[in-house]
Amino acid sequence: MLQLFHIFEGMYYAQLEGHLDPRLWREVETPMRGLINRWPGIQAWWREYSDWFSEEFANYVNQLQQIDKRPSLYREPDAHQ
Repeated sequence: MLQLFHIFEGMYYAQLEGHLDPRLWREVETPMRGLINRWPGIQAWWREYSDWFSEEFANYVNQLQQIDKRPSLYREPDAHQ
């Protein structure tokens, strides 16, 4: 988990600085949100080790935990079709 979340953190800063295409960031953020919201073991790990990450990234991940919408890797079907 430590390595995975360090990768997430690096990509988080890359997208903030405009070095990562927003479409690719969505492909990173969606599974990250899914992991942190769906797996109690990962939630417990994050509570224990979030201080090993920058405060800004930790706040971002904590905000992801507040999102109620179930994440999806795939776009929603177009209701107008």
